[in-house]
Amino acid sequence: MGSGALSNDGRDVNILLVDDDARNLEVLESILSAPEYRLVRAQNADDALKALVEEDFALLVLDVRMPEMNGLELAQLIKQRKKTQHLPIIFLTAYYHEDEHVLQGYDVGAVDYLNKPCNPAVLRSKVAAFVSLYRINRALKNEIAERRQAELALSESKGEVQALVDQLRALATELIQTEERERKRLAAVLHDSVQQLLVSAKMRLAFLNREKDCEARQSTVDEVNALLSEALSISRSLTVELTPPVLQEAGLAAGLQWLAKEMADHHQFRVDCHFEPGAEPDSDEERRLLFECARELLFNAVKHAGVSEAELFLSRTDDERIQLIVDDRGFGFDLTKKRDATGESATFGLFTIQQRLVYLGGTIDIQSAPGSGTRIVLTSPVKRSNETFAQTADPQADDVGGIFQARDSATPISILVVDDHKIVRECLVGLLRMEPSIQVIGEAEDGPQAIDLAASLNPDVILMDMNLGAMNGLEATRIVLSRNPRIKVIGLSMHSEKHIADAMIKAGASRYLSKGVALEELLATIHECIGANGAAPAFATHSSPKTKRAAT
Repeated sequence: MGSGALSNDGRDVNILLVDDDARNLEVLESILSAPEYRLVRAQNADDALKALVEEDFALLVLDVRMPEMNGLELAQLIKQRKKTQHLPIIFLTAYYHEDEHVLQGYDVGAVDYLNKPCNPAVLRSKVAAFVSLYRINRALKNEIAERRQAELALSESKGEVQALVDQLRALATELIQTEERERKRLAAVLHDSVQQLLVSAKMRLAFLNREKDCEARQSTVDEVNALLSEALSISRSLTVELTPPVLQEAGLAAGLQWLAKEMADHHQFRVDCHFEPGAEPDSDEERRLLFECARELLFNAVKHAGVSEAELFLSRTDDERIQLIVDDRGFGFDLTKKRDATGESATFGLFTIQQRLVYLGGTIDIQSAPGSGTRIVLTSPVKRSNETFAQTADPQADDVGGIFQARDSATPISILVVDDHKIVRECLVGLLRMEPSIQVIGEAEDGPQAIDLAASLNPDVILMDMNLGAMNGLEATRIVLSRNPRIKVIGLSMHSEKHIADAMIKAGASRYLSKGVALEELLATIHECIGANGAAPAFATHSSPKTKRAAT
């Protein structure tokens, strides 16, 4: 039992009683018996020394006269040992009464000297005094040990804080440098590509004002259209690279599927995706964060894992948190190692992810070892929306008895145009109003306004922009169609990725088109949607079929 420890019965002080006569030991035990004392017997020097090696004692009550080795000789051995050199010894004797004998006892380390038979009250009092001193000394030792431990912990904490400060400085520097690199790259793309194309288109429009020949004018229009299409394509690619629209418009799972395809196409790195239904963050911030974390971790796997594939898991935990796991069977790494052989921080990317997750209250669990691959588990808190699709549906939507009515082929198709970009919306409305078979009956700039106008105007078709801000086109489409399934919705977006189209169709849209398609294609799609009910008017034939007008 170590210093300060309690025995199994709760006694906290050990007292060693040494006497070769068992009867004397029984007397001592009867005198000193107390709930807080643990009395240990020894009938010879060897047993006493063994007990002193194995346990700590507050006091030794020692008989002077014993066979083989007497108490004075035993006391000398005890005082020579570092562990027991300060152990208090009370000598008991029935034979040595002379002063020289008493002095000899004190010389070998005794703190008191009692003659047998001793007064029980005196013995108990002396023992209690030494036990009190022992407890005080033990408490001081414990306090010193605790202070040393606290100082060590404080020193380690200071080191960790300094390391964290250094990492944060490195992170800030890296972010500034990355931002500067991206600014220069974006400026180069805009200047060398987009701006040059737009300037060329503007110059050709100047030629168009001077051109008299119809065929030459048409050729110039085609050139302008080609230049604008190329500029649009470059801007779309740039937008996708910065923030994939599929992430905003189709959700995290679709965004991760897109990321897996990008890793395969550009890095020949296979990502096997495993997605649990319903594992979709409600917060755009969390969605973007988890996507960026997945991209960072997959890039790390490409650069450092030494493998050509990884697994990606997306699920929802029992406590409604989103969990993202990136697992590879590559080289792995030593978690205690701060830097690799090149001096580059081997855990810097993980540190960056951790800091961003902590900001939202999330966690990161890194499981890795050299030769054993790496498994990283990200968990982010999710706040579930109180307002679900079922709650936003019109309770009277089931009563649609008069909705499906045959159309008069001469009746124009009523259109509601929904787009948050004013210029695009006005251009689209202007083009549609040139068609005799189309009647634009309303315009909306966001999702809630679209829902209200759909209910009050009851259009045949809604041209629904996907990206509308707080409530995107997907959610607006679901709510509109839950209230009036007769309406046909055509999704519009600047992007043509299949994931986005699939998401819009899944939300209930009849068709999906990329913005910038020829007006003829948009008109044909509108008529096809209405024609699906068997009552659409014939598609209008235009006097100049060679000219394709852009819808937006």
